[in-house]
Amino acid sequence: MKPLPEAARPSALAWKLAAPRVAESAPLTDEVLEPRERRGGPNAAGVEPAERAQLPRNELVAASAEDGPKVELGLDAFASPSTNLKGAAGSTDVARGGWNARLGWRAGEDQGFTLGLSSEASFYRFSNATSLLPGSGTGEPLNDVYETSLGATLVTRSSQRTSFFTSAALTLGGEDNASLGESLTLAAVTGVRYEAHEDLTLDAGLAALTLHEGAPWVLPYLGFEWRIDDGWRLGFEGSKIELACDLGEHWTLAGKASYELRQYRLNDDGPAQGGAFRDQEIDVGAAIEWRPRAGASLRLDAGLAVWRELEFFDAAGHKLSETEVDPAPYVALALELGF
Repeated sequence: MKPLPEAARPSALAWKLAAPRVAESAPLTDEVLEPRERRGGPNAAGVEPAERAQLPRNELVAASAEDGPKVELGLDAFASPSTNLKGAAGSTDVARGGWNARLGWRAGEDQGFTLGLSSEASFYRFSNATSLLPGSGTGEPLNDVYETSLGATLVTRSSQRTSFFTSAALTLGGEDNASLGESLTLAAVTGVRYEAHEDLTLDAGLAALTLHEGAPWVLPYLGFEWRIDDGWRLGFEGSKIELACDLGEHWTLAGKASYELRQYRLNDDGPAQGGAFRDQEIDVGAAIEWRPRAGASLRLDAGLAVWRELEFFDAAGHKLSETEVDPAPYVALALELGF
């Protein structure tokens, strides 16, 4: 499975807004709450996986009944220390920082719609990596790179068990002086979600992603969400899988694996002369999440990038280099707030 940008993935807030209304005066029992409202996982209909698992039932009822706009804000940071390039001289490390904001509302009786804006800066440091990009001279083939995405998700519930979703994002990614028009990429996914059982949902669809250099990717989009029992859940979404366990009312522990892709347009006056840089990796790790109240969470991730590949292309689309990187640890921190 190929990865989609985070902004192009169906948003959990859109699923929450499309959930059936439940009268606030109704008894807070399992029979009142839809099964979707009692489930967690990476593609849960309501909130992010760990957040939803412990959301108090009175808040689930209120959330389903309210039609007013919802806002989500987030901050995140990531760091991975220096590691050697495979089969080539030099080493590299990377640090990232970003923010995201999402606005959502009910678009109809059975529809949820969200708009999201996110931005991330990546700070790559190379040491003696002269083979990565011929002509780079100093062994530092690129400057700091930036990525800004505008995304939208529409979820339509057609029956008690079936919903349709469409999500898309336009992303601007590159160095500071890269051509704006050449720095744009588009990603989209559309599909159907089927509730096979009150503790199991299945997603299937089609996704597409344009690349700075090379033919677009068109691929199947698959996912599932399984509530194993009251404390454990397993979820898969696109290129991410997570097994989570609740540790009481405010804490969740999870194990995860993900395949990530980032791509950037390079400056016209740089060594690649308007080419492109692509960074792909597979991460395996664990996370601990704290939810002091509904709508607020702080998550710490740590693990190992078990596979990573750096690619450089010229402006004509020819591959200049393809270099793997030794496995390296990483740590990430994310703060999420919802209103």
